Amino acid sequence: MVAYGPTLLAMALNLDGVHIFKEPKATYTGPYLSCFIFMLAVFVLLTHLDVYPCYFRKMWWCGDLIVQFLFAQLMYEYLLADFWFPVEEALSCLITHIVEVLDQWDQSESLKSILETLKCETTGIVCSYLLSCFFFLASLHITKVIDVRILDCGFCPFAQDIYERAEDFLITFLKNLGSMKSCSRPKKSKLKCNECPTTSCKKKNFDESEDDDSGKWEPPKKCGRRRC
Repeated sequence: MVAYGPTLLAMALNLDGVHIFKEPKATYTGPYLSCFIFMLAVFVLLTHLDVYPCYFRKMWWCGDLIVQFLFAQLMYEYLLADFWFPVEEALSCLITHIVEVLDQWDQSESLKSILETLKCETTGIVCSYLLSCFFFLASLHITKVIDVRILDCGFCPFAQDIYERAEDFLITFLKNLGSMKSCSRPKKSKLKCNECPTTSCKKKNFDESEDDDSGKWEPPKKCGRRRC
């Protein structure tokens, strides 16, 4: 998974308009908050996506963070320039075209009032918010952060499930944060049994006698009972 730090940094750079790989060339830009919601959806996807395939070896931590940042920046720039802005513009143009066709097709007064409402700029803003919220909920569902299928049982079970998942995520996040702090401390090297500084842990071989100065070897004495 891509770490939170590089993903948040890439997200902040794109929100600030800093681009490395590709500049967006959109003629229509929707509300800023709608773009932010879509970038949150991309953030959820990136933090659940593996940068390296299973048969690749990971780099050291510094190089790994650089690769993750560049990967997140690349995904953000291309998804915004080649996906979000074109889809948002196409949706706005589609609504405008539908309103014009309906205006030419029916001249009734009741429909004209509705069409005049749809022609205003607020319609495109509302559609942009609906589209970004759809992508955000879809990203939460496909990454198994939430389960939208529980809505069939009602809103209260769905809200209870979200609360339990958020509680489990917070507990896991705090545990991982504590383990990262403990791993950053230098571990004391454990002394092996044969490296004990005070006492010798080696088992003595009682079948062998200690070496004498003369270097002669004597057979071990028998401990059996004497016969009468």
